[in-house]
Amino acid sequence: MVVSSNTNFQKLHHIIQLAIGWKNTHLFEFTVEGFTIGEIYPVLPDNPNINSREITLRDIHLKVGQQI
Repeated sequence: MVVSSNTNFQKLHHIIQLAIGWKNTHLFEFTVEGFTIGEIYPVLPDNPNINSREITLRDIHLKVGQQI
């Protein structure tokens, strides 16, 4: 599957859900070079995640073979 580099991580999460046949019933987060990208929950004042709706694949400058 090829995904555009301007895809944000929120959309990537949904693409993966559809591709695998999952029902979107679990929280998610991606880890990239020690940073976590996921949902931002206002009730958690110390939420360590980078907002998955605001960062795209292009923003993290992936290299061929790099895993997230």
